[in-house]
Amino acid sequence: MSYRQRRRSDLALDSDWLLAAGMVSWFLICSMFMAGTVFNILHRNWPVKSVGWYTWIFRGESGWFFLNVKERHVRFLCIVAAVGPASRILLWALKAGIDTQQANAAFLKLIELMFEIGGCSYAIWWFWSKITYV
Repeated sequence: MSYRQRRRSDLALDSDWLLAAGMVSWFLICSMFMAGTVFNILHRNWPVKSVGWYTWIFRGESGWFFLNVKERHVRFLCIVAAVGPASRILLWALKAGIDTQQANAAFLKLIELMFEIGGCSYAIWWFWSKITYV
């Protein structure tokens, strides 16, 4: 066994450079979104968003993905993603007060932060699984 084999100091990325650059970009974008969300949570900046046409479309897409995807973890993500528009539609239909809507917006910021942490964690896991010793 040679010295070079025992050291195992050379690393190789088992992927092409374009995909690796995309994952670095994904990590940076998720990190920036996560930093903005943390800033908004710490400074209590959670504006109440009105119910628009995009809310109904996002709610419909979440339900459609939930019904058409078989993997359990993806179905769980669809349910969590549907909580935001469903709660806004429900509060809008019930004509809830502004305090209730602001509490809902704070809760949705935490869900948003959870998705951003998941995106950053996925990028780290992807690099961890693709890096090998040579």
